[in-house]
Amino acid sequence: MSPSGPDPVGRAVDPEALRRRLASLDPAARRRLAGRLVVGPRPVPAVPPDDWRPTGSVDPDGCLSLPASPGQEQMHLAHEATPDSPAYNIPLAVRIRGAWEADEPDRVLAGLMARQDSLRTGLCRESGRVWQRIHPIPADARCAVPWVGDGAFREGEGGVSVRERLETLTRAPFRMDGSLLWRAALVRAEAEDPVLLLVFHHAVMDGMSRAVLMREFLAGWASLRGGSGPGDVGPAPPVARWAAWQSGRWEDRRDAAALAHWRWELADVGDPPDVGLLAPPVRAVGEAARLARDWDVGRRTSVDAVASRAGVTRFTVLQAALAVVLHRCLGLPRVLTGTPVAARSRAGLAGAVGYLVNLVPLVADLSDDPTVADLLHRVHAATGRALEHAELPYHRLVRGLGRSLGSGPLVTVAFQVRDEPAVDPPVPGLRLERVEVYRGRAP
Repeated sequence: MSPSGPDPVGRAVDPEALRRRLASLDPAARRRLAGRLVVGPRPVPAVPPDDWRPTGSVDPDGCLSLPASPGQEQMHLAHEATPDSPAYNIPLAVRIRGAWEADEPDRVLAGLMARQDSLRTGLCRESGRVWQRIHPIPADARCAVPWVGDGAFREGEGGVSVRERLETLTRAPFRMDGSLLWRAALVRAEAEDPVLLLVFHHAVMDGMSRAVLMREFLAGWASLRGGSGPGDVGPAPPVARWAAWQSGRWEDRRDAAALAHWRWELADVGDPPDVGLLAPPVRAVGEAARLARDWDVGRRTSVDAVASRAGVTRFTVLQAALAVVLHRCLGLPRVLTGTPVAARSRAGLAGAVGYLVNLVPLVADLSDDPTVADLLHRVHAATGRALEHAELPYHRLVRGLGRSLGSGPLVTVAFQVRDEPAVDPPVPGLRLERVEVYRGRAP
């Protein structure tokens, strides 16, 4: 046995010979090899040092101004381009059945505002830069809950249904002038239980935040009805501080290492696919087609069984299936898609409400007609590599690759597996049911 150790069949491994052999591989062969390698543990993401203090200022109203994160900057830029668009409005609605005091939702939402600084945050542009404007916690936080609408109305009056009223309230645009980026409404119709509607701009809410907020809202309401007040669910997540640190971190640290990875990963991908061949015509310029599918238990069980046999995740199986569809329909040898990745592995951010996601490219190599097993392992490995470099802000990746605004998007197909927030834990004496609200499509 050599000092280098044996290979799996007992032969000695010559490191120099192995290096020469790897160096002789062409790019496609290297990618295939990388797809068969086992993905190791992800590195621990960086967090702001304990002694790090953001640079900000407090105005006469007590509002704290901090730099916006790169993602928030992009949300603000999108708003400036289409200020009246509802595409980034995120609704969360529940029907409330049972008897309750009129001020109960107000008290619970006030408690959430005090805990989650994103619910007290607006965005504005000053001196050419986008800033977070974090409003102070008032003595009576209930006064700060941004209620809208007049509540009661007659179902069908003026041809308006409950669903249409919910959609109208959802589509109303937000202002990016430092005002709060969420609102609440109670929609009551005769002979129907009321619906509580919460609408958030994406700049302060991502997909995983919906589940966090629903869980904390229900837990707070349950505690309130149990006589113990809205309840304490732990220390407040430092979302505004993290966002400000992200901004300075990517200004102070060069993106060379991350860009080098993505240049290698995205080599030979080619132009983005013409997804118009797959999607029906969109209803307005600047909108994107959206395809959502609900799972039944049988399909989920089948996918999980495939994932278990291959030693990969449910996401990997579905991502590979999407790659096969795009490969066969569009003739792409290497399929480029994207997925939103949340920065919730950091200490203190697991229970955060805010915009913590970044769009990350994913590449699936089907150039040599791989077997299903090979494709699953390639996608699994590519996903692992992407997650290791997921913190480079997407717009800086696009700029670093030398793409201009006129060259079109880098990623034209985004894929996400999302669990809808459960209406849990139960609230004593009440039955709450989730209500679906259509809000338009993101550009």
